[in-house]
Amino acid sequence: VALTALLAPILFTAEPTSMHPIDRLKGPSSAFWFGTDMYGRDIYSRTVFGCRISLAVGFSVSILSIFIGLIVGLVAGYFRWLDAIVMRIMDGIMAIPGILLAIAMLALAGASLQTVILAITIPEIPRVVRLVRGIVLGLREEAYVESAISLGTRTPQILIRHILPNIVAPLIVQGTYVCA
Repeated sequence: VALTALLAPILFTAEPTSMHPIDRLKGPSSAFWFGTDMYGRDIYSRTVFGCRISLAVGFSVSILSIFIGLIVGLVAGYFRWLDAIVMRIMDGIMAIPGILLAIAMLALAGASLQTVILAITIPEIPRVVRLVRGIVLGLREEAYVESAISLGTRTPQILIRHILPNIVAPLIVQGTYVCA
């Protein structure tokens, strides 16, 4: 599906917005695989080209939520004094139903692709934060992290060299889940 959507301009010559009133409301055929709508537009072409927008939104939401959630989760899990504050904020975000938040944001900011991406990203961030925080809490107690601390390694180096590589695999799984 993703490959078809990405190669849509090359594979399909039918313009998704072109209207052919003479071909309106046709059923599936060799010329129109999914038929046509009341304006004579090819439904299959519109579906494939629409899939491109859906994939772009999914990838954008996934990248944004993983990026923000990773940073906040690393900070919350590694620095214990921030953990309670960050987790209460995440609980507050999770208490708001995602669809209600999306409707409110679209009503306030207007219907645009950026608003849709932001409205879907915000409810996903706490899930990523909780995942990263849980992994970091477990890794903080590992011998290799404690030895890096005792050797005087700076905190950013510990987070990047010792903790981050162990978070990548679960983040890939979470990213594909968010994108779907």
